[in-house]
Amino acid sequence: MKSNQLLQAALDYLKRGWSAIPLCPHDHKNVSEAHQQTCKSPGKCPLSSWKDYQERLPKESELRLYWNRCQTSNVGVCLGPVSGVVGVDVDNGDEGSAYLTQMSKNDLPDTLAFFTPNGGHRLLYRLPNGKCPGNRSFRAPDGRELVRILSKGTQTVMPPSIHKNGPYVWIPDCDPDSQAIADAPQWLLDLPPSDDDQGGMVHHFPPGANGSSSASSSKPRAPSYEHGLSQEEKIHRARLYLEACDPAVSGAGGHDHTFKIAHKLIWHFDLSSDDALQLLKDDFNPRCQPPWSDRELRHKVEDATKHPATPGTAYQQRPQPTPIKVEWEQPVPLSETPEVLPFPLDALPNQMRAFLADASAALACPSDYLAVPALVIAGAAIGSSVELRIKEGHWERPCLFATIVGAPGTKKTPAIKTVGRPVFEEEDRRFKEWKNQKAAYDGAEDKESLPVPVLKSVWVADVTREALVGKIAASPRGLLLLVDELTGLMAGMNQYKPGGRGADMQMYLSLWSGAAISVDRKGSPEPLRILHPYLGIVGGIQPDLLESLKVTTARSDGFIDRFLFAYPVMPPATGENWMQMNPELRQAWTDALAALWDLPVQDGAPVQVNMTQDARQAWQAFTEKLAAERNDPGFPEVLQGPWSKLEAYGARLALVIHCLRRAYAETAEADVEHTDMERSSQIVEYLKTHARKVYAVIGADPTTTRARKLLRWIKDTHKASFTRRDAFRAMRPEYKHVKEIDRPLDVLVGHGYIRPTEPEARMGAGRRPSQTYDVNPLSDPDGQNGHNGQN
Repeated sequence: MKSNQLLQAALDYLKRGWSAIPLCPHDHKNVSEAHQQTCKSPGKCPLSSWKDYQERLPKESELRLYWNRCQTSNVGVCLGPVSGVVGVDVDNGDEGSAYLTQMSKNDLPDTLAFFTPNGGHRLLYRLPNGKCPGNRSFRAPDGRELVRILSKGTQTVMPPSIHKNGPYVWIPDCDPDSQAIADAPQWLLDLPPSDDDQGGMVHHFPPGANGSSSASSSKPRAPSYEHGLSQEEKIHRARLYLEACDPAVSGAGGHDHTFKIAHKLIWHFDLSSDDALQLLKDDFNPRCQPPWSDRELRHKVEDATKHPATPGTAYQQRPQPTPIKVEWEQPVPLSETPEVLPFPLDALPNQMRAFLADASAALACPSDYLAVPALVIAGAAIGSSVELRIKEGHWERPCLFATIVGAPGTKKTPAIKTVGRPVFEEEDRRFKEWKNQKAAYDGAEDKESLPVPVLKSVWVADVTREALVGKIAASPRGLLLLVDELTGLMAGMNQYKPGGRGADMQMYLSLWSGAAISVDRKGSPEPLRILHPYLGIVGGIQPDLLESLKVTTARSDGFIDRFLFAYPVMPPATGENWMQMNPELRQAWTDALAALWDLPVQDGAPVQVNMTQDARQAWQAFTEKLAAERNDPGFPEVLQGPWSKLEAYGARLALVIHCLRRAYAETAEADVEHTDMERSSQIVEYLKTHARKVYAVIGADPTTTRARKLLRWIKDTHKASFTRRDAFRAMRPEYKHVKEIDRPLDVLVGHGYIRPTEPEARMGAGRRPSQTYDVNPLSDPDGQNGHNGQN
């Protein structure tokens, strides 16, 4: 199976208005250790969080990004209202088909249908607007599932996916090229919604429905358009049909042709096997070349009777998948930035997720502009009150440095103000309280015996290094630093100051790591020491100013590597939508932050929480995946820095999510759980794509540069195809190992310039054939890349 066939199938389903999603390959190749450990159905489980795609269709760019990561991903489609499709899964052969026939009372319109690898088949029907049946499982008394209704909240594996038992294959004449999807019959729509979160109610086989399907007049009911007619009317209509049928010709598909006609007589015209056999003898067989014997005709009728729901051919019970012809499309220019994932809102607590989605719709801005600052704000509210103990000597606090990238007018500031509103209100409350305390202190006669009132801030804006340290010392829980432009913060880092060149930079590096800091103060013989400092940073930056960060990335201090970036795809500009934010959801966010600010600090030190055993396993898988990516010979050197910090962020985000879930009363567990670690891993996967985009814009990622050189070689040599070894040899002066060529090749595949082909089978001993790539003829403007122009 060619990987591009799977992607093309997903894109075809998307064009139909279906919510296509990537599923793991049946052999789990190129999937994370975490997925392998938790996946119970290889070949069937979504590779990404798919809750979002139950509400909206994916973008083409998202699908291309998923398949670029794992090119052998199977294809799934989310069912229910999002795709307007419901599935009917039939198992256990004739018994399941007979039961479906009985429960539907023959009301099964011709529609799209495909074989499943375990010997069953699946029907797809279109849902009318506003109608959606419940998920249901119908079983025999011994517990075997016969029929399952797949609706909202479920997904189906689709052709041409591969299972360990074989492929998913369209049934002949029931594929999208031959058959339109039919409207769901009324009996299906009338199934009530299920209250069962595990996939639907279970109903058992009714008395008397034994699933028999022998070749006799007692066959089970079938999908028929003739049900309700008299026997004479059925036979009359069947004769008219036979008159219009071409005769069977030996050597020209006569076997299949006769079988299909017999199948039609039995299951479409609702005839008994005896009546069907007699009509074939009288009205069809005399015209066949040569005529069938009575024994041969009877055999075909018996075969047709045994296949009530597979209107294909008895002689091809499991046809092999036909190659999917994939037409070339215009490649995406390499000058365009890498695709990014949308923020996974389902990784957040339910009420927080709803608040951010509500605010995103009201502001008409990407949810990234709200979610990323919200995580930084939550981390700052926790501050130095809690730290996550991973093992002895290794702990992480919820300190996050992040910036959102967007042009002026893209709602960056309104988004930060929306999620930061409780912070500003809390700061105002504390300021007023401090003013009252100071007024009382100033009016007191015995000031010497009273403590000097100190403003314990929760946030600061533009502030000098000395002032920032003083505010952190006054606020033992820590602070949130809001900066309008990240470049402004960078500009003052290494300029000459009394503290020495680079003093600011070193302080921020210490604050990120949570190390104790000591600062000399003017007019004081003693330095200011802070044992458990905390600072969270969030702000914005314009895309055209990203280039200014290039100098920072070239330094060895790794300051910019500590920043998380959100650089989403901007939606089209819109007019006023008059949408209002839900005040209850906004208040719930305010209450959650208040609960975090109330977390106690014991004896000036953070409270340590641990990981549960399941969370430790998820952490192990998370760190192993990061290590494998960094150890890949083709991994860009410039991303080593940010990837090294993502390990710490994996723990920090898990701690933030855990504390938020406690604040929203979604868990009472004291320690970080498996759910927290899995959700953190999901957010880190999102952050990786945005880091690649930012570093590509900065011009610090050499992979794109290498991909351009490789593309130039392809065009200069007018290649129609080439092998991985060819590419390595052509670029050899720049590459030390053949694996280094894989990243640039992946970039060209993702942009549509080339696509991998099936490797040739190895004949006998020897070296494995090198991977071959076909070249997109549209990538050569002169049309000289060896293609003949027929495409």
